[in-house]
Amino acid sequence: MLRVEESGGHHFRLVIRHPDRALDLGLGHDLQRHLDVLSDESVGELRHRYEEARKGGLKPTPLRHIRETVDFWRDDFWNWIG
Repeated sequence: MLRVEESGGHHFRLVIRHPDRALDLGLGHDLQRHLDVLSDESVGELRHRYEEARKGGLKPTPLRHIRETVDFWRDDFWNWIG
């Protein structure tokens, strides 16, 4: 998980590497489904899941911070114009 710092704020970027699913095009779809389920849970429910996963052997990875400059030419606005 990366926290990407920009001039006007920040956003998070999730980086996934799984050796068994390196060429699996459905990985993004599966992940989206799991994240949708998690987004409906409260902070307390998420914390409980996290603690249970740690007891089960999860090894948390620290959040990495990176800086990124905005590239306005890669903005979706330009793609919309055509």
